[in-house]
Amino acid sequence: MASTNDAFEELLLALQVFQVVFLWVHDWIPLGRLNDVSAVRSQDTLQRLVIVTAVQSVPFTIGLFLSARYLGQPYPAWLDGWLWISYGILFVGQMRAW
Repeated sequence: MASTNDAFEELLLALQVFQVVFLWVHDWIPLGRLNDVSAVRSQDTLQRLVIVTAVQSVPFTIGLFLSARYLGQPYPAWLDGWLWISYGILFVGQMRAW
């Protein structure tokens, strides 16, 4: 049986997955009221859209990978700090965008 801490850590990892997937797809796949793909495409070329998607998504994907790598173990201090800062900034940015 998993402990409460294990379940909480798995929940946080699932939320991280949600954030990273959203970053990768929000300019590419229509998500109802959450985005406007046609407006994004009218402002950016395909090449720029690919570059912007990669630049904004790769750092969080690396953080997600490392979070999964250390699942069930104490995170190194640098990873703990990286996650708090990066996902805090990401959350504020998403709220401003909506």
